[in-house]
Amino acid sequence: MKSYQRFIGSLFLSRRFFALMGIFSLLFFIAYALPVLYTPARLAVGLLLLVLVADYLSLFLPASPLKASRECAERFSNGDLNPVHLHLISNYRFKATISVIDEIPVQFQLRQFQVKAVLQPGEKKTLTYELRPYLRG
Repeated sequence: MKSYQRFIGSLFLSRRFFALMGIFSLLFFIAYALPVLYTPARLAVGLLLLVLVADYLSLFLPASPLKASRECAERFSNGDLNPVHLHLISNYRFKATISVIDEIPVQFQLRQFQVKAVLQPGEKKTLTYELRPYLRG
């Protein structure tokens, strides 16, 4: 089960992928009336699948491509700003633009919190943000 989660569970297909698949479907639909478009449509889908597989392999083949750890106080002070440090290490062979989504408890009254960063190959980076709890708990 763990291998499924590592290789398939982390897969995210963007809107761009689905837009391209819609365009290619339309191209196949038009190729039904104009058979000359059938071969370019097949080549376009083949190229998209080739790029998809290459992208997938470059992202998920390394054993631990991205390492992250969080460092913060064991207990936060109510009403005060409390620093949180995210330590990131990139083991990719290319520049990675990442979005770290942190599920912050409701006491902080922050929704959809995320931090963005750009990591060069082999780079170690520490991102710092501050949280202020308003409620106990």
